[in-house]
Amino acid sequence: SGKRVLLVDANLRRPTLDAKFKVNSLLGFADVLKGKAASSDAIIPLAPGLSLMPAGQMPRTAADLISTRASAVLASLLGYGNFDCATQLDFDLVIVDAPPVLAASEAQELAGVADGVLLLTKAGETDAKEVTNAISVLSRARANVVGLVLNQVKSQDAADSHASYHLEMTGSYMLPRLNA
Repeated sequence: SGKRVLLVDANLRRPTLDAKFKVNSLLGFADVLKGKAASSDAIIPLAPGLSLMPAGQMPRTAADLISTRASAVLASLLGYGNFDCATQLDFDLVIVDAPPVLAASEAQELAGVADGVLLLTKAGETDAKEVTNAISVLSRARANVVGLVLNQVKSQDAADSHASYHLEMTGSYMLPRLNA
């Protein structure tokens, strides 16, 4: 569509995007958060209009780094804000791969600064109570939940039954951003 898109691997505990895209980088999101690398140095072009910022060197305090610096780093990648001004890259869309919402506090921090959150669930493994709890946690983080994705569906019949069940359970929880 002609948009400049950046994928950011913010799952600092269990990063996966570098392996999925078969790239090897010593620098990434964690290094930018720590101030040890400029954003432009941590970005790997993958295809025209698509780039990746891998997770980088895993910090001991992922949640602290994300809570103090993620908002400024993400703003600079979109071309606004004062962080890393010399290397503002002006992406049209920044997609952040975060850790599971119920497993890591940094996911909640990231959700709170994102324009929108797309909650991914796994067919046959994520039950309705977990989805409801995740939506509740995201709501408390003032996240704008824009949708729900059901991953790893095995057949069309399973897709229809699981999707309708999960959407019924979570439909009333899709909230607009709450103003502080």
